[in-house]
Amino acid sequence: MKNVLQSCSCKPGEEKTKLISAADPFGTAKGDVVKISVKGSNILKATILLYGIPLIILVISIFVGLILFSESAQPEMYSFLSAI
Repeated sequence: MKNVLQSCSCKPGEEKTKLISAADPFGTAKGDVVKISVKGSNILKATILLYGIPLIILVISIFVGLILFSESAQPEMYSFLSAI
């Protein structure tokens, strides 16, 4: 049996329900309401990937820019702009 996840994203203004197809070990029928949950550790990992890594890259880029533009008139501005 394959696990198939079809278009499960929500956009503002859309319905709050989505239809998905997945392996069914519990014998649910069409029209049954099911609750899908995600482990907290998976949410934490996704948060770190989405926000933590880009933040670390931004800070490192600012410091590299400070080193590269240390001889210029405004090294802070140039390093910030180059990091973005």
